[in-house]
Amino acid sequence: MRRFGAAIVLAALAVAVPVAAAVQQGEVERILATATKAYRDKGYAPAGWEKFGKLTNATDIRVEIPLKAGRSYQIVAACDKKCTDVDLQLFDPAGQEVDFDAQDDDFPIVAVHAATAQVYTIRVVMSACAPGGCAFGVKAFVKNARVPN
Repeated sequence: MRRFGAAIVLAALAVAVPVAAAVQQGEVERILATATKAYRDKGYAPAGWEKFGKLTNATDIRVEIPLKAGRSYQIVAACDKKCTDVDLQLFDPAGQEVDFDAQDDDFPIVAVHAATAQVYTIRVVMSACAPGGCAFGVKAFVKNARVPN
């Protein structure tokens, strides 16, 4: 009988972990959807690039983002309720830091005007997160010339 009970607990955990991760990502998606509305009001449009994931405390990930020539970008990140501080660094194709946001907050923003079409690198740093990890999302916005300032 014990084996049967343990199997039920393990099966419940196997279902609960993906559900919890989906809830965390859903929180981040809602935050970025709100940011999208705010950025539209400022004359920006989604650049068609976003990244979602999960990091534990004091870890980071680097992701590449292709940027078009002659366009101004703002790149934002957000994290779930278990996170209190996530930071962003933006590097040009030569590996030089272009911008960074290491403020003690959970909504960092970096910006760049891409002179040429190249691939930049974003470093997402989970600076303060509860045990077990935190969901994050990063989204790029591009200044839309057709929308008045």
